[in-house]
Amino acid sequence: MSVESLIDAAASLRDDADEIALEMIEEGSAECIYNPLRYAWEVHVEYLRIAGGLGAKTILMGMNPGPHGMGQMGIPFASTTE
Repeated sequence: MSVESLIDAAASLRDDADEIALEMIEEGSAECIYNPLRYAWEVHVEYLRIAGGLGAKTILMGMNPGPHGMGQMGIPFASTTE
């Protein structure tokens, strides 16, 4: 897969995730949904341009748990008191 086709695939995933998030918010199953492919798109594209053509078969993507260690969801990713 070329770097440009990888970027196109990521853009499609970004847009699909936005649609799903909007549906979930409208139906009331979520109040707020973060899409890291949306808010960090420029950085992600730059990463893909740098590393996307190096032969990797998989890209792992995640989200920084933030200053509260995802405590608002009860998922203890990190201790915020130490």
